[in-house]
Amino acid sequence: MENLNVKIFSMLYFMRENIVSSSLQQFLIHGIRKMTIQQIIHPLGLSTKTVYKHFANKEALLEECLILHYSGMFLKMKDLEMNYSSPLLLLFQLHIKGIELDFKVNPVFTTTSITIIRIYRIT
Repeated sequence: MENLNVKIFSMLYFMRENIVSSSLQQFLIHGIRKMTIQQIIHPLGLSTKTVYKHFANKEALLEECLILHYSGMFLKMKDLEMNYSSPLLLLFQLHIKGIELDFKVNPVFTTTSITIIRIYRIT
């Protein structure tokens, strides 16, 4: 019986994580205000009833999506910290990575900026 409970919990956890991950992608592509629960979950092929079993409303789902999004950004920025010995270059890289991740700026823009810094030997 306990093994069955573990399997059920695992399936529910996987479903919840799948809903959050897919919803985050939908929010990033289409925005927040115009999206309905039906539009958000359409790629998953789930019913709205399934979503409401896991989340009280769209705002609760959005909150989980934002936690996932910003915790992922934090981990990526923490990884950058390990690669730079110069505090100035690290600060610049964190700034650039934040812009890339949060605003989806074209990487060519940031690569050009990094090249300019290296030309002036700010390392």
